[in-house]
Amino acid sequence: MKKKIVENAIVAYIHCSTCINDRPSDTSPKDWSRTQFGWTPKGFQIWCNRCEINVGAYDLCGNKIKYDFTLIPDNEKGLISPKK
Repeated sequence: MKKKIVENAIVAYIHCSTCINDRPSDTSPKDWSRTQFGWTPKGFQIWCNRCEINVGAYDLCGNKIKYDFTLIPDNEKGLISPKK
């Protein structure tokens, strides 16, 4: 069995403030959430599918972002390297 390469490093979650208060007591915020994340021309946006409203829109102020390719599993070695 392969070791798990990527672990959840999230320390704070973003939820829709409109519908999170309607969450049934026997349902976790994770299971209740119906949000989607997507890139915009300036950064990214979080959208609530349940309420059809914007949860957050974040402007990266023109900064370039990098993806850490060392965290992607590979069939042979467990990791892949970015293309050079």
